[in-house]
Amino acid sequence: MQHNNNNNNDNVNGNHGNKAVIVSAPGKVILFGEHAVVQGKTAIATSLSLRTTVTFTPNENIEDHSLTLSMPDVDSKASWKWSLTELQSLLQGLEEINPLSPTACNPDLFSSLQKYALVPYISDPSPSIQSHSKGVIAFLYLVLALSSKKKTTQGFSVLVRSTVPMGAGLGSSAAFCVSIAGGLTFMNDVWKCGLCAKCQEKKICSTQLDLINQWSLQGEKILHGNPSGVDNSVATFGNALTFCKGKGFTILDRIPPLRILITNTKIPRSTKTLVENVLQKTQDYPEIMLPTLELINTISDRALHYFSKYFEAEDVSKATSSLEKDLSVLIDLNHHLLTGGLSVGHPSLDTICQITKKYGLDSKLTGAGGGGCAFTLLKRETSIEVIEELKKGFSVVGFWGWGAVMGVSGVRIKNNLRNTKKKKKKTKEKKTHPLKKKKKKK
Repeated sequence: MQHNNNNNNDNVNGNHGNKAVIVSAPGKVILFGEHAVVQGKTAIATSLSLRTTVTFTPNENIEDHSLTLSMPDVDSKASWKWSLTELQSLLQGLEEINPLSPTACNPDLFSSLQKYALVPYISDPSPSIQSHSKGVIAFLYLVLALSSKKKTTQGFSVLVRSTVPMGAGLGSSAAFCVSIAGGLTFMNDVWKCGLCAKCQEKKICSTQLDLINQWSLQGEKILHGNPSGVDNSVATFGNALTFCKGKGFTILDRIPPLRILITNTKIPRSTKTLVENVLQKTQDYPEIMLPTLELINTISDRALHYFSKYFEAEDVSKATSSLEKDLSVLIDLNHHLLTGGLSVGHPSLDTICQITKKYGLDSKLTGAGGGGCAFTLLKRETSIEVIEELKKGFSVVGFWGWGAVMGVSGVRIKNNLRNTKKKKKKTKEKKTHPLKKKKKKK
């Protein structure tokens, strides 16, 4: 499958020197199909303009083998420092890891990495750092796995910044894992495609994207046990995808660039419990529950139909108005089927719907329900003033709101801080470029 991913991959020639590598990946939101997807129905997920950005900076001294990780958005103290040489020694005696063949973390290696996850806060780690220790283990595993074939041990620092809210069901951990995997494949010259012509043309080919996606899934397994792979796939490929249990996912080439407002109720809930309750109710009352699940599946199918109809239309203005109207109906129906039919609602989610209805906008829960997050479809005429009023209204009742655009690009990689030699070389190449010659003749 060829994936349409317009990712910048600046200067992918394998000679990075001491340049910083900056990688980013988007969060995600489930538009339609949550809960029904667990029972074989179709779900639609899309990327968000909220992104996680990771900067990899090689140490200036090639003999400096230290590895540093900083995550200031997690905690002001969330900074770790290790010896890369010491970490790589953990691979001795274990089955060899092939960077081109993503594999799960060895249980023995996982146990060893646990000891490093709280360094240097073993004596008194803050609760926020302790709760993110699995993320650190995922990071360390990806570092070791993707540098296992590299002969040098030059250290580097990693800075993680994110606008994707953590713990809100918006794919923050997947955006983290994809960014880490993307940066490490680049820095360690791990090219499944053999550094093909497309990758050399500052784009990431489908083969390389698949590699990044599969490695990020290994990181997600450390964090979540047995993830579906939807979150990391959206973060890698961008745009949107459909997912059906047992059939896997299908990347959508494009999706209308609609604006949404995401609201976090900050109400904690157990996804596992909510999912199990729906499954149990389906077993107890199949004649009622199965038709409800089928209706949700129909909503997903209709949404895909409306997306196609939008791109086939000649009049973009009319097509946008029609799409907003049709999706608003689907959003409202899907929300009520989830809350009323499957009983995964919560008063906080009802409050969001009531507030947005006053402005003629429709909302639905996204994810497991029972609290968590909801999204609101914004229309073309929805002004910034209205959006700010909505945010203030949510803030009054203790919620958080973020504006976002859906269907954005997936993982992006770029190189900064070119050294002087590279600049001279590139200038020379430009002088001999045939297009430049034509310009001079003019």
